[in-house]
Amino acid sequence: MRARAWLAGAAARLAAAGVEPEEGRLEGLILLEDLAGVGRARLPLDPPLPPEARAALDAALRRREGREPLSHILGAWEFWGLRFEVSRETLTPRADTELLVEEALRWLRARPALAAPWVVDVCAGTGCVGLSLLSELGAGARASLIELSPGALAVAGRNAARLRAEGAVRGRVDVWAGDLLAPLRAAAPPGAPPPDLVVSNPPYIRPADLAGLAPEVRDHEPRLALDGDLGAPPGDGLAVVRRLVAEARALLAPGGGLLLEVGWDQTEAVGELLGAEGFEGVWRRRDYGGNWRVVGGVMGEK
Repeated sequence: MRARAWLAGAAARLAAAGVEPEEGRLEGLILLEDLAGVGRARLPLDPPLPPEARAALDAALRRREGREPLSHILGAWEFWGLRFEVSRETLTPRADTELLVEEALRWLRARPALAAPWVVDVCAGTGCVGLSLLSELGAGARASLIELSPGALAVAGRNAARLRAEGAVRGRVDVWAGDLLAPLRAAAPPGAPPPDLVVSNPPYIRPADLAGLAPEVRDHEPRLALDGDLGAPPGDGLAVVRRLVAEARALLAPGGGLLLEVGWDQTEAVGELLGAEGFEGVWRRRDYGGNWRVVGGVMGEK
């Protein structure tokens, strides 16, 4: 079989499985390039697929028909121009989360006094947010990745080690196991300077909404990274966010920043929460789909 015939068949099978046709064709192209070395430039030549490549492609396609995320099938996903290892223990890095990186960079670059900033990525998952920031901030910067899930923490550590070895990340990286900011609070000696910026893509899905998520998310991504309440009342998906904001207030010095990705209909409530905890200049930003996505604030005088 040749590449173009395989691609047409793959797109049809994925559409039958419930994948949007345009998305299915794109995913077929990604599989062809990743597993058979047939990228867009070679596709018009319609090369034949060697038996071993065809077998790998067909096996991957069967998994994708079962709505397993493409990132899990490939074991990696691109974010901010970098390749991150992904597993069932982590969320797949999403394009919307790049807005969190953009806002963090904008905030940091507006403060030239922070020549060597310390950024903390809470609920780090793959580490994509903190490591992407570090790839832009240079050798003097530091990123701390904090993750509760042991499996996700291991993935973040491997991503950090590989990106440093490749030279994509030059600053200091440390990886902490624990719940929200507790590891830093426990380890900080008296008088130690706090981080300059805390960023997080925390779990924020309402428990009642979990069943309605796409199968790729509902059935394959970790509930720990999705459920914003984890059994705590009142069921609005913001229990974890409330704890994180309170802990950030206790940790950050005046002038320190907190940036969060939350649901499109949660930014106003989270902004009010930030204000109630003493954060000033609270602002929101929309994602590229026009939905509110990121909310942030600066710690005021305590």
